[in-house]
Amino acid sequence: MRSLQKQKIFGTVTVGERGQIVIPAELRKKFKVKPGDRLVAFAKHRMFGFIQVEEFNRFVSELSKMASKFRSRKAKSR
Repeated sequence: MRSLQKQKIFGTVTVGERGQIVIPAELRKKFKVKPGDRLVAFAKHRMFGFIQVEEFNRFVSELSKMASKFRSRKAKSR
């Protein structure tokens, strides 16, 4: 529940005829999203969101390092 308290709603968006949405200005400013930035779109169940490509790449890199450490520890324990 604590993580939900840290969440903030930034408003609503309307999907245009071509499927486009406008990211609210406050959200763009907070996360420094600029025209031309690339975002990764993701979904789980009926919820979806976006993450900046650079942040996604950092996440995947860290996850890969953690997986390597886990595999290394598991191999040593055999």
